[in-house]
Amino acid sequence: MSISSIESFYDNQDQDDEFDPLFEQLKASLHGQSCGHCGKIGAAIPCHGNCGHSFYCSHDCLVFSSSTHRHACLSIRESQTSDTNLWWEDDEDDDDLPLELNLAIDAIVGQLTHKWR
Repeated sequence: MSISSIESFYDNQDQDDEFDPLFEQLKASLHGQSCGHCGKIGAAIPCHGNCGHSFYCSHDCLVFSSSTHRHACLSIRESQTSDTNLWWEDDEDDDDLPLELNLAIDAIVGQLTHKWR
């Protein structure tokens, strides 16, 4: 649902021009994230670590919040990468193979990952 459809619905209602806090809150939430430093709605600048959890309304807010957000951002990114199971780290099927073959596979995968870094 877009903000314009909500506004047009709201405009068509027979309501007086009083301030409606619920409508204002809904409208603000559709306009984007709140700033991680000052709380202003419409923050679009991601943090330097790109954790996806903190956005800022200005470069100043980003700079002011960077020292406090840094540790949380690092924890978020570490948890995101630890949740990702890479195909070559899945050892469940290797139990049926002979030891020599497992060692050869590990050596090849190790060489390939070293070349990609």
